[in-house]
Amino acid sequence: MENNSASVPTDNNVPQKFIILGGGAAGILLAMKLASEKRILNIDITLVDCKSFFEYTPSLISVLYEGTDEQFERHFSKATADYKTLLGRLGVKFELGILLNMDTEYVTLDGDGATNQHRKIPYDIAVICTGSSYHSPWKVSIQEQPTTTIEWKDRLNYLRTQREEYKASKNILCIGGGPVGVEVVTEIAYRSSKKKITLVNSAEKVLSGTPRGISESGERVLHHLDPIQLINGEKAECMDDHTYKTSKTNTEIKTDLVYNCTGVRPNTQFLQKSHLDWLDEKQHIRVNEFFQVQENNNRVFAIGDVNNANEPKLWFTAHMQTVHLYHNLKRLLSSPSLDMIPYHGSQLSMVISLGPNYAVGSLNDGVVLLNGWPLGRNKGSKMASIAKHTIERITMNDFHSKKLTNNILYNTHEKGQLLPRILSKVSTCSDQQTD
Repeated sequence: MENNSASVPTDNNVPQKFIILGGGAAGILLAMKLASEKRILNIDITLVDCKSFFEYTPSLISVLYEGTDEQFERHFSKATADYKTLLGRLGVKFELGILLNMDTEYVTLDGDGATNQHRKIPYDIAVICTGSSYHSPWKVSIQEQPTTTIEWKDRLNYLRTQREEYKASKNILCIGGGPVGVEVVTEIAYRSSKKKITLVNSAEKVLSGTPRGISESGERVLHHLDPIQLINGEKAECMDDHTYKTSKTNTEIKTDLVYNCTGVRPNTQFLQKSHLDWLDEKQHIRVNEFFQVQENNNRVFAIGDVNNANEPKLWFTAHMQTVHLYHNLKRLLSSPSLDMIPYHGSQLSMVISLGPNYAVGSLNDGVVLLNGWPLGRNKGSKMASIAKHTIERITMNDFHSKKLTNNILYNTHEKGQLLPRILSKVSTCSDQQTD
């Protein structure tokens, strides 16, 4: 195995400057894990983000469609946290700004408001966790507004506007049958049963890229919700502001509100001029099995949605990559002569909401399926729904449970660990017997 030991400059008396670019799923968890050992590892940590607050994106669908405006605002508050307050308690510095570039020594941000001069932040080690952009309103899109930082109140006001559009609508079109599209239409169907909802999905089944059993369960529930018309195997083509037509059967869809739930784009625009060689054809950052951006360079890493690791771009996988990188960074910082450990990928566990009170879930790549069997298969699983709410509270670190939970998930899901290796062999044997 090639030696990937450290080439990081060290001085026992001067803390190394550690910078985390992006505070989403990967960035905030990495900051929390490193912060507890920053004195032992002798590092100063700075996190940079274009938002002034952490936002648990997977909750925004249930947030937006809450039953009352008061519940909407209360839920949004519970699914967000001010970075300065959160990170300040951990002894981590926070910089609000737009990433413009990075070189071998500095990260460059936009002006700070008082002056128009660019800010340069020095680093010894950088981890790029800038994540991805998605269609509004589900993510703050820094692709569309790369020069504007976002404050908590601005985000809340924007979502208020989106909520008013939803409340005023009668015919809603959702394009895309992945997890976001399925959660959107089922949430609306339960909250506003008089609205007409059309889901157009280009694949032959909804949730086609999910672990075994989830697609079938999701499809079953959609067919039993009266407000939803499901059209699989076609694309929706815009004819005018209020009319769409499907690509094969030419089904005409009249709509006054459209949600586009397709297409994740990595937030790598700050690298596209100076580091085009870091990016693949889809603009993801190329990384090796250690999440190094450049071979044998332990100064720059990339994890989460922004990298080209061959696994789904999910909150869950971002967390698994983060925990793995954290262990390697500890080895790197405490004993530079040690080799880093390659990442083997993760077995997926995921929960997809099917309205406010039901969900479908899969553990360890479908080894365990939560689909409401035997009596609730047409609605989904109550247990999976409880799990979904619990995941939100863990993500927001209620009862200081975030780090511990992700450690447990990593040790039971990363394919190089003992339990996933056993489950993989059991699953293989089961598949062979079935064949």
